[in-house]
Order: sequence, then structure tokens, then C-alpha cells
Amino acid sequence: MIEQEEEKKTVDQNANNSSKNSVDKTVDILKLAQTVGLSIAGFLGATVFLELELAFVNSLLPPFFDNPVIRMMQHILLYWDQSYLKTTMIDAFCKSIPEKYGILDVTSNSPEMLFGTINERDRIVYPAFTQAHIAKITELSTFANGRNLADIVNPSNKIMEGELVTRQLLKFGRRDLPPSEIERAAGIGVQYSPDRAELSYRVHPTFFAASRPLDNRTYTYLRGSGHLFRYHILQHSITDEETKKYFIQVYRPDTNLQEQLRQLNNELSSVHIKEIKLPDENITKEILESLVNNIEEEILEKKLKLSSVIDLRTRGDITRELVAHAVLRTVNESGFTDIEKVEYDVKDVQFVKRNIRHFVEAKINPLFTEEWSRPIVSKQLPKQRAKDLITSILFDGTEKGRNEIVLAVLAKMDVSIATIDNALKELLTDGKINSDRHGFYKMTKEGDIIA
Repeated sequence: MIEQEEEKKTVDQNANNSSKNSVDKTVDILKLAQTVGLSIAGFLGATVFLELELAFVNSLLPPFFDNPVIRMMQHILLYWDQSYLKTTMIDAFCKSIPEKYGILDVTSNSPEMLFGTINERDRIVYPAFTQAHIAKITELSTFANGRNLADIVNPSNKIMEGELVTRQLLKFGRRDLPPSEIERAAGIGVQYSPDRAELSYRVHPTFFAASRPLDNRTYTYLRGSGHLFRYHILQHSITDEETKKYFIQVYRPDTNLQEQLRQLNNELSSVHIKEIKLPDENITKEILESLVNNIEEEILEKKLKLSSVIDLRTRGDITRELVAHAVLRTVNESGFTDIEKVEYDVKDVQFVKRNIRHFVEAKINPLFTEEWSRPIVSKQLPKQRAKDLITSILFDGTEKGRNEIVLAVLAKMDVSIATIDNALKELLTDGKINSDRHGFYKMTKEGDIIA
């Protein structure tokens, strides 16, 4: 985690290196995105901006050359307590996206406005998603509830996968709809069949969504329908230490860096990429081994099936982040010139492996609220719980001694000192913390993804 003086130094240096009329193409876009997020919401903001930037990169990429069936869009869901900056961070990141991309808040729209219909004047109401490169959902529970869940979720699922959406308008369909109206709709990719009273279209927006922990009933439906699994979920449990920090600390968006990020994203959008292939088996095998090693002990303890935690959607999430990182690295190395073929590097694999657990955390320890039924309680293993506590203890960025950390952990859980020491060793190995002098620890500047 970057401390306040270092934050200001980094911000000032980056601001001095940029101007409204020029873009420094040597800047690491991911680091810049994290620094902007840091100015808005600290450690959690840096984490979120990193993931949103990767998702935006994915939204610009062509299909996989060797398997175009696998979607390239990486949808993001921020999932934690209400009133903790989820919508704020999505809105702030969207200011870093060039104006030429449509950004549409679809949270409270009716099914007719979202997915299209025909109004009383015999005009086709175009689906809202045809206007959106980014579809914002500022509260998933509002988007899904208050109406028939299936009417919203089922067509949304198709849109999120880039599939053909068909919408039957038996009540409003018109056989005598003016030909000019049908032609106008076809011009933006919306087909209308008078005989079947049916609208059909294929759109490719990327979803940025936020949600407080869902009640068990809604969660169960969204999970069973596959809707939740279409998101890369960033789940986080707000600690007491974070609550105090967010209450006291005043964060101010760095508008200069935000503008620099927008300009770099604009430059990025003009880079033509001829070919992207899926990573080979050696890469996927190495990543899988890292993931299994990280979670195997915990899923055995909780008697979970590996297939319920690691599935092909998990592979998709990981693959998309690997691709986005490889693209950004290649773009920086090539000076934003067109790319003939994206190659994978050890740096890309290390980037994914460094924080591999966050791809499956929401499946291992799903968050619930107790509104409709008793929540499912997941008991964390002692070492993982100790790691989470150590991370929260060091959240403020100051250095703390081993004895102070041990006492703080023991005050909150019954665990052996050996387990605490093992947790410290793993956090060091994972790069989440460092130790500049023996027996003292602090958050790393690179600790940029939720543990």
C-alpha cells in the first residue's frame, strides 16, 4: 500500500510528466489506474481501478483468433457492504473512458426500455444496450428486484455473453409497421419481424455493476440462473480498521491523473491488434497448479467440490485478465503501435498468479444478508483468517513489529502463534507485505488486489 507522502510524490511526479496536449506513452497504464483509484478510495480504490481498467481493455479487443466462441468481455461486479464507495468508484472510473464510448446507467430502466419494444405511435423503442459500450448497474438488487426476475435476468445473460437476443412482442407487435421504421432499426442492428412480432439483435456491452450483499433468495436465483457467474466478482469484507480509516481520511480524486488515464485509454483504443490466441496448455497448467495450491486446503476443510469452485467460467475470468495484461504490456513495449500478434510473457503469468485467490473468493465465502432466510455461514480456516486479520492490521500502511501483530491477531481469534507466523510467511511470499528489517512488516506498494 502506498503511504500518504509517497502517494503525493507519485501523484505530483505523474502530473508533471503530463499535459493536456501530450500523452506520455511510456506510462504504465495499470499503475496509473491504480494511482487514480488510490486517490479516490485508498487501497480498495486502487484494487477496483486495476480491475476496471483490465475490463475496459478487454472491451476493446477482437475475438480470440483460434476460438471466437469464448467471449472477450470481462464483466465486473463490486460486491460488499453498502455505503462503501462502489458506485463512486465505477462513476469515477468511467470519467477515464473516452467520450466516444457510450456509458449508460441501466439500473432502473423497465424491461421495455432495456430490451426494446414498440410504442403506441408505431415506433420501435431501441434496446438501451444498443447505445452502450459500458452498461453501469449501480445497485444489482435494484436492477433485479421489483419485477419478474426472469424478465430481466434471462435477456441480460444473453447480452453478457454476446449472444443473439430475441424479444417477442405479442402484445405490442404490429404487422403494419411502416417499412421505413423497420429499415431505420436495421441500420443500427435491430431486426424486426412483423410475422413473428419479434425484435432481434446482438450487442456487446461490458457490465460494471455494484451490489451490497444480496438476500439469500435473490442470490440463489441469480446464482442458479448463471447471472452471477457471468461477472468477475470482486468481493470484500469491510474491516473495522478500514471503517475507521475511511471515516477519518479525506480522499480527493486526482483529476489531472484521471485526464491522463483518459487520454491513454483513447490512444489505446486506436491500436489495431491483428491476432490474439488463447494461452497454451503449459501456461494454463501453471496457473491451475497455483490456484489449486492456494485453495485446496480450504475447500477440503469445507467439504466443497473442486468443480464448484474452479470451473470453465473461472478459467475465462483468469484468461481475460491474462490477455488484458499481455496486451497492455505489449502496447507499452511497442509505443502504442499496431500489434501483429499478442505473445504471452512470464510477467503476464506472474501478474495473474500473484493474486490468484481473488478469482474464486466469492465462491468459497459468498456474502449474504439475512432478509429472507438464514445466511449460509462459511468458516474460514485459521491461517486464512489470520492472513486477513494481518492485512487489515497493516492496512494503514505503517510498519508494525511481529509481537504487535501477534497480540492484535490473538485479541480477535484463538489461534496458535505458529499459525500466525505461517500466515506472515505466506503474505511475504505472495508479495502482499514486505519486511525491510527483521521482525517488522508493512503493506507493499504492489499490494493492489483484495486478498
